[in-house]
Amino acid sequence: MSRQLLLIDTDPECTRILEQTLIPSGFTVVHARGERDAVRLLTSMHLSAAIVGHTGDRTVTLGLLRHLAEEQPGCLRLLLLGRPDARLLQEAINSAGVHRVLRRPLEPDSLRHAVTGALRTNQRTARATLAASAAWQQRTRTALHDCLRMELLYLVLQPIVRLTPHGPDVMGHEVLLRSRHPELATPQAVLEAATRSGGLTSLNRFIFEQAAILASRIPSEHKIFVNLLPQQLGMPSALARDAADLLALGERVVFELTERQPLDHVDGWEDGVRLLTSRGCGLAVDDLGAGYSSLGMLAGLQPTHLKLDQSLVRDVDTDPRKRRIARMLCRFADSTQAQLIAEGVQTMEEAMTLWGAGVQLMQGFWFARPSVRPVRHVDAPRFSGGRESP
Repeated sequence: MSRQLLLIDTDPECTRILEQTLIPSGFTVVHARGERDAVRLLTSMHLSAAIVGHTGDRTVTLGLLRHLAEEQPGCLRLLLLGRPDARLLQEAINSAGVHRVLRRPLEPDSLRHAVTGALRTNQRTARATLAASAAWQQRTRTALHDCLRMELLYLVLQPIVRLTPHGPDVMGHEVLLRSRHPELATPQAVLEAATRSGGLTSLNRFIFEQAAILASRIPSEHKIFVNLLPQQLGMPSALARDAADLLALGERVVFELTERQPLDHVDGWEDGVRLLTSRGCGLAVDDLGAGYSSLGMLAGLQPTHLKLDQSLVRDVDTDPRKRRIARMLCRFADSTQAQLIAEGVQTMEEAMTLWGAGVQLMQGFWFARPSVRPVRHVDAPRFSGGRESP
């Protein structure tokens, strides 16, 4: 089977030598006629190798090499230089992953050995990387299986409070994942392992089932907030099956959709939203202000709650810009009939500042740390100061 090599260079002698040298070795040499033609070819062909000739413009040369690395990471990338250029060489290796450097003028035997030798090395590296990836996937799959089988995963609850002049009232709890596994010790590590090893369905089912059990242990007037991955909205049938017990609780349940992952890459997410709303469940946009959500996306989701990211809550009492953002998002939430929740509140000063800016719902260590038992009452000072109108 012929291997395709893309040549990006303006020297006709270079093309002639490459064709005479590499075609007998089983290569098909494709010559790009300029930068635009090169971009078109490298995005439309499956390449075994590409040679990028440097004609004097570092920006163009590095741009093509980086584009190659992004579009075809398995392609062998060779840089063809005339005069030595240490700065270009360093950037090409560090930022574009160039595998080998060729020198002008090209000598046929050296060229043949350089290209075929580099290809063999690249293929060995790819096989080793693939083997290491398969071994890692097997280890993480085993670790995740151990987590579920040996009951090393569990859920905790953190209260969400409504501030009033009479003190804070608990209005709901967010369900948070915790792990006792020595390798998958954090929620993010567990989630990453499940995503990469194909165990996301089992993990989601566990979280939904345990969340439904916890919901039975908290007062019926308290809502329960459960995290939901964007891709789960694109699989409404699986969501309806795995979260059946939670969906049966209707308006008591609010599914939190993280803003740190793009929703517009998920096909059919609108069907998932319709499923949740048809059961009476709420929808919260988590990490608001730290991710991908656009106004159009928020309009499509029609969330019942917006959660102000903790990066905007931290030091809000000393940062006028963050206070202005909090006031603006309060007005936005009111105009869309959503409730704004400030998460990650750690000090009384932050809580008082947010209260003054119009935020009524809050969550954070200052009120209560996550616990396996639901919190029924939070001890905190009364907020009797004036509040700005939204």
